[in-house]
Amino acid sequence: MNSRSRSRELLSVRHLLGWALLALTVLFGCSDDDPTGPQPSSGSWQDIGPSGTFVEVRDLTSWNGTLVAGGSFNDVQGHPFADLMTWDGTTWSVIDKPLGGVVRALLVYDGDLIVGCGLQQATSDTLPKVASWDGVQWTPLGSELNHGSVTALGLYEGDLIAGFTPVAPGDTVSYVVRWNGTSWQPIGGALNGGVGAFAEYQGLLVAGGGFDLVDGVTARGIAAWNGTAWTSVGGGVGGGAYSPGVSALMIDGTTLVAGGHFETAGGVPAVNVARWNGAEWSPLGAGLGHPTITVYVWALSKLGDALVAGGVLAPNPVVRWTGSEWTSMSSLYAVVFAFTTHDGSLIAGGFIPASGGQQGNGVVKWIP
Repeated sequence: MNSRSRSRELLSVRHLLGWALLALTVLFGCSDDDPTGPQPSSGSWQDIGPSGTFVEVRDLTSWNGTLVAGGSFNDVQGHPFADLMTWDGTTWSVIDKPLGGVVRALLVYDGDLIVGCGLQQATSDTLPKVASWDGVQWTPLGSELNHGSVTALGLYEGDLIAGFTPVAPGDTVSYVVRWNGTSWQPIGGALNGGVGAFAEYQGLLVAGGGFDLVDGVTARGIAAWNGTAWTSVGGGVGGGAYSPGVSALMIDGTTLVAGGHFETAGGVPAVNVARWNGAEWSPLGAGLGHPTITVYVWALSKLGDALVAGGVLAPNPVVRWTGSEWTSMSSLYAVVFAFTTHDGSLIAGGFIPASGGQQGNGVVKWIP
């Protein structure tokens, strides 16, 4: 797989899980870990995921009082396979959808749940890849994205935005597209890699992913649309064991925070997480790295006033920024791909094996 074509699949899930399990085996199997390092934040994770033989959650959102999870759910509630489920606080329920591909992106827009699908099952599949659900019926959104993969959803100037990768042999390009109410229209030209995250920052649409060119402009892993053209965000990111990229974005006050796989941002040392103040990049402490484990930040969120990062990390896949250092949030054997806030609680989703002999329940809730 061309590493520049990464989006939320910047690298294969199987490789990620392999790295994560290797990291956990190494870390928990060693007796010489530094006991004076950052200790777990007070609290614990509660398993709330659906029972199944295999569960991997790729995105989460809170909608109409329910928690919504998209991903891969094997052998859940009588279904051999499902990819969209809701939780009402007690029970998980499967939602059938008229879409092709597996759910990879979720968003609440204009009161409806928006679902985007990736991982095209076959090049001949032309089912809709994005649709809205009002709780009663589905409404496909256009047909322009049917033959491809929706890798990310976002909002810009009140409009729905999507990252889209067409399905074509050997094609590594992708596009940022905007829904005008009747059809999807491209924003600028092509990117030479996938889009994994969006944020609206200081009137700009910011896209992160596994690209280094946007509409012919050099923009390594992160680019901004100013209404007329795409521009680089402070020189972008660089370095890393694999091609650098940004897979998570969030706004923290007046700051844009980017997470992914990189060693520098704007030429400044910043390991896998960095912040942009509108003029320059800066690191958050020593960043999130490990001497022997390949680290990826896949998700960013807030817990109170604190920034939280999740992904393939070590020694635990969810960490909190104290303002001076990153602190592990209890122990969790997992790869975290997504966060959301539901009923006032931080929810994490990913490949999260459950205790008690099941292979994985995929969703956990933070209990302070």
